[in-house]
Amino acid sequence: MCVCVCVCVQEGKLLSGVVNKLGDPSRKVASKAGYLLTSLLQEHPAMKVVVVAEVQRFMFRQGLQERARYYGVIFLNQMVLSHHESQGIACATIHKAPMTSC
Repeated sequence: MCVCVCVCVQEGKLLSGVVNKLGDPSRKVASKAGYLLTSLLQEHPAMKVVVVAEVQRFMFRQGLQERARYYGVIFLNQMVLSHHESQGIACATIHKAPMTSC
């Protein structure tokens, strides 16, 4: 059971790290991070809600540069969602909305 918990925590840290690279000063690195996130969602479509939540958390950080927000918006805009997925993401967004601050 401990191995499973460690793997899940490491996956969360890895996802957070890739999403954080959307804010890299190098355009090439930020663009590659968006590509990797898109590739991740093509391989594992069930992770869309988790990835959207992480990108949202990233975009609402204080002191974030406009270019970083731009790459976050571009990534979210390029996601293809089914009706069911869009409802799930909307519910997750509404649930977390009171906790986020700009």
